Amino acid sequence: MAQGENRLAIVIDMTIAADGSVTQSNLYRAVVRNRAKLAYDSVAAWLDGRGPIPAPVAAVPGLDEQLRTQDRVAATLKRCDERAAP
Repeated sequence: MAQGENRLAIVIDMTIAADGSVTQSNLYRAVVRNRAKLAYDSVAAWLDGRGPIPAPVAAVPGLDEQLRTQDRVAATLKRCDERAAP
């Protein structure tokens, strides 16, 4: 998806409890606009403290905090999944 381009999407909106259980969910159609074309490797390096903030992240106000929040949530879900594994 090119930066600045609108695309149709399916959104899954979930509320997840601290134990990893889904307490609420909703599925709906949406139009999303890509505001920053990002590369996984450069974002991961930045989040891990191994690289500078990618220029597209710095260019969009609030995107840095949104990505850090998503990273924290993903790490929490991974820990919940690991505890639940047999």
